[in-house]
This record gives sequence, C-alpha cells and structure tokens, in this order.
Amino acid sequence: MQFVRRTGHYLRFRLRTLILIVAALAISVSITEFTTRDYRKRRRIEADLHSMGAYYVSFDDSNAPAWVGFIAPVGLDRLGDYESFDNLDFAGAIVTDDTVRNLSNLKRVRVLHFTDCNVTDAQLKMLANIGSVWMLRLNGSPVTDDAIPAIASIRGLESLDVSGTLITSDGVAELEQRRPEIVVRHEP
Repeated sequence: MQFVRRTGHYLRFRLRTLILIVAALAISVSITEFTTRDYRKRRRIEADLHSMGAYYVSFDDSNAPAWVGFIAPVGLDRLGDYESFDNLDFAGAIVTDDTVRNLSNLKRVRVLHFTDCNVTDAQLKMLANIGSVWMLRLNGSPVTDDAIPAIASIRGLESLDVSGTLITSDGVAELEQRRPEIVVRHEP
C-alpha cells in the first residue's frame, strides 16, 4: 500500500512538472516570437531608411524610428510613411528641394537639424507646411532674414538655433515680434 501511494505521488509530481515545463516552453516561444517580430520590423524599417540615404537609425519603445541621420538623402518620397520622428538630422547634408518637399509631408518632428548644410530661404518656405517642429537647428547654414516669415509660420516651433547663419539681429527681432514664444539662439 505504501508503495502504491508513493507511486501515485510520484506520478502526480511528474505530471505537475510536465505541465510546468510545457507552460515555460509556451511562454519562451511566445516571447521569442514577439521579440523576433519586433526585430524583423526594426530591420525592415532600418533597411528602408538606409535606402533613402540614412546613415543612422535608432528606435523608440514602440519600434518607431526615433533618431534618423542623413548625410546624402536620396528618394525621401517614402519618408512620409513614418509620419513622425523625434530627431531628423541633416547636419552637413546636401539638401535639395525634393528633400524639403518630402519633409513637409510629415506630421511631427520634435528636432529638425539643418546644421552646417545648404538649406535655403526658399526651402524653408516649403517646410512651412510640415505638421509640427518643436526645435529647428539652422546653425551654420546660409539662411538669411528672408527666411524669417517662413520660420515664423512653422507650427509648434519653440526653439530655434540660427547661430552662424546670415540672419541678422534685425531678423531675430522680427521673429521675436511675430512669435515671442520661440526661444532663439543667435550668435553671429
């Protein structure tokens, strides 16, 4: 009788262990599938942005591209598929009218870097159609006071760096009159 009881107890233990092992395997497979799916999604997005000339892509927690750096942007016509970015960096890049036209289709860019690149006053006028930009960095670019109305029309703009540009103190004063909420950094 004691042997039977021990055997029954032994079988119960093994069945419980088997159930725990199967549950652990099911959880492992689910986690692996989820992370693999995220990994594949990130790699697909990264490859798409690299094909547009991006040299660097990072992602936020929701697997959306957060920071994208461009040196030689080409064919940004699919950029609007992503709708928003935390940081788009064109520092030192050759910016064309097509580049800016495609940027103007975005809904939101938190920080847009045009540092030390060839962005023009006319291109900034095209950029006025963008959904929202919180910070615009134009430092070292050849923009002039003629860009002030276009800059003032950018929705959501709260911070602007025009150090090392051709924008004068009079241009900064005009911008401050039009949009006093914008914090302007200007060092000629």
